Amino acid sequence: MTYTTPIFGNANREGTDLTTSGVFTLSTTTPEYPLPPFVLGTTCPTSNEGIAVYCTASTAVTQYDACQITYLYSATPITSTIAATQRGAVIGAAAQTMTTGQFGWFYIDGVVTVGTVATATANGLLYTSATAGKLTSVLATGSTVLVTDMSMMVTSATTNGTAQIAGRAFIGATS
Repeated sequence: MTYTTPIFGNANREGTDLTTSGVFTLSTTTPEYPLPPFVLGTTCPTSNEGIAVYCTASTAVTQYDACQITYLYSATPITSTIAATQRGAVIGAAAQTMTTGQFGWFYIDGVVTVGTVATATANGLLYTSATAGKLTSVLATGSTVLVTDMSMMVTSATTNGTAQIAGRAFIGATS
């Protein structure tokens, strides 16, 4: 009988806890894990009827960071500078902290916790900020970019607040 390498890219998603599992680092010292457990772009339903997508972190990502997700399923914490040239890019919130090159889940639909620079107003529009991964409810003409289809559910008292993503949030018009 010969040994066959398991196909990790088709792992079952049922019961996956996106906040405690899924972060994966490729390693040449552990050949039994040659691939991440999920294929990039795999989606997973969440317990609050949302959706998360499996991506690779192109730079370090902190849990709850608002990130731009490219068509190659690479995630970068969003800033106004990045957003100014990336209209239409999908925005997601990181489920966990990841270092550059690690793989993990990003929430793209549903009720999520998302990073804000300070208090963000409930039911208001959200904009990018100069701080990587943090959104704001304060419009600064010429230096913020609208994030469509995402709004705060309640006023956030800290730098992370509960937001509703309706459909797929994406980078909208420059203010």
